[in-house]
Amino acid sequence: MNDGRCSIPPTATATFRIQLPAAGGNWTSYDATDDGKIDISDAVNHLSFLFTGGAAPPCLPALDYNGAGVRDISDAIAALSFLFTGGPEPAKGLGCQAYAGCGTGCHCGGACP
Repeated sequence: MNDGRCSIPPTATATFRIQLPAAGGNWTSYDATDDGKIDISDAVNHLSFLFTGGAAPPCLPALDYNGAGVRDISDAIAALSFLFTGGPEPAKGLGCQAYAGCGTGCHCGGACP
């Protein structure tokens, strides 16, 4: 019976693909440009990725500046606040951190913990 609402035929199937993250590497927190430091270019690259189709930063998990578990505009705002108005440092600190799925090796200005 079709009463005008959307219905799913009884033969519908769904396929799910699960991809596990690769082994991680060491990155500077909120380093969207992989230059080993936090500066305005990181916020600009993050915002470009979010809103204008810019290239994905090399380590997306590192962009969770405020530790909220998502990467959104609030992370860029927090980073700019840190850089220009004395806001808090990244939730994981200013040092180099290990992030799963971000490639292997050092991306922390040449120094790994």
